[in-house]
Amino acid sequence: MVPCTQDAASRGEAFNLGRSFADGRPPTICYAYMQAVGLGNDHLIDCPCHAECAAEGEAFTLG
Repeated sequence: MVPCTQDAASRGEAFNLGRSFADGRPPTICYAYMQAVGLGNDHLIDCPCHAECAAEGEAFTLG
């Protein structure tokens, strides 16, 4: 089963928009935002894209 939320989405900590963005919004809305901007790898382990996305996430740095 593919999750529709993450703990980080519930806490609003995965993106640096402050608590005010996450307050009052359901975790599903925050998780959809996180997916849209590429903050999470929601590919299943057996998906061919999982390893590539995980590697890109590990290599990503804020310049």
